[in-house]
Amino acid sequence: MPNRKLRIAILTNIPAPYRLNLFERIAHQRNMELKVFYCAPINPDRSWNLDLSSRKFNYQILPGLTLNLGTMFSRDYWFVYINPSIVKELAEYRPDVFILSGYESPTYIMAYITARMLGAKLIYWTDSVWTKPPLLRRLAGPLIRFIVGHADACVASSSRSKEYLIRYGAKKERIFLSPLTTDIRFFFDKALEEKAKRASSRQLLGIPPSAKVILFVGRLVGTKGIMYLLKAFKSLSRDINHAYLLIIGKGPMESEIMKFSSETGIIDRVILGGYIENHILPKYYSLSDVLVLPSLYESFGLVLCEAMASGLPVVASDRVGAAQDLIKDGFNGRIVPAEDVESLAEALYSILRNPRVMEKMGRNSLCIIKNWTIDQAFSGLLSAIKYVINGAFEDHER
Repeated sequence: MPNRKLRIAILTNIPAPYRLNLFERIAHQRNMELKVFYCAPINPDRSWNLDLSSRKFNYQILPGLTLNLGTMFSRDYWFVYINPSIVKELAEYRPDVFILSGYESPTYIMAYITARMLGAKLIYWTDSVWTKPPLLRRLAGPLIRFIVGHADACVASSSRSKEYLIRYGAKKERIFLSPLTTDIRFFFDKALEEKAKRASSRQLLGIPPSAKVILFVGRLVGTKGIMYLLKAFKSLSRDINHAYLLIIGKGPMESEIMKFSSETGIIDRVILGGYIENHILPKYYSLSDVLVLPSLYESFGLVLCEAMASGLPVVASDRVGAAQDLIKDGFNGRIVPAEDVESLAEALYSILRNPRVMEKMGRNSLCIIKNWTIDQAFSGLLSAIKYVINGAFEDHER
């Protein structure tokens, strides 16, 4: 390697709050120079309010066009990015290592070709998990197989992401695990603080102190499986008195949720809290008894990390990417078949009916999540970088 800092370039879709600390860790390496390229400042389906000005890494939001082609393929959202300036930016920056986090947009393809022409080592980084491929993925299969197969290394965010990469031709020895996670310590510390105010927080929402509270956090879109959750809650509420469903998030399904709740007589126990900023979420985890994520497709499911760090048992469908790594069925929660209302209701009932089981599962969640940290994410990504440059530098943070 040349006698200078190693130049690392990352191309990803939009600034995401859960990646910022990781990027700062990479940027703080004394022998590395990092630049993150974003295709867009935010997507229309996100409500994040991020201030990047105080972040200690170099980044650039590329000018360009974002198209939502989701409705063409029976999906809630599918964003395609067109940013021709990525070619010029990469040519000027001349990265030694290029980390690519997608394949389905013209920007990613242009960036891949440019980086290869520049002689950069390529790392393909994904959160995706394997499911039965829809038409769109079958058509794109040869492209993703080519990129994955020709990458110098791959980075997976979960065990299921690793399985996805292997299916598309990645060699096991070239795959590194960089867990998708959040600031575990923040949620743990805030949960302790907020639990002291649990009764008053519930009172503000009209929830009795002794009620059982099921929490959902996420976008209100079809792929989150919210209608299956509502049907399961309706069944569950016949068996557990004073059960409440607290839904945090916003999206196009809000009116459908309210309509179903009204027609089925559960409207007085379904609370829509709207979108809540990340730093306020611990209040809602602390007033709840269990988190549920019944998604029909979920590449990861970061809310599981947040809830577990807050000491909650968790219930997720078997199509949630993080479930395989984070949920030990019957130990800290339950994994249920997606779209199965009866199984979802039974899983929630099995936890909520027994306070001692509920508390034990919450403690077990803390034991599991303490090893799923930004330190592990940083270590995995750094190992991939070292691998592709044949260990030609030592890692030291500034």
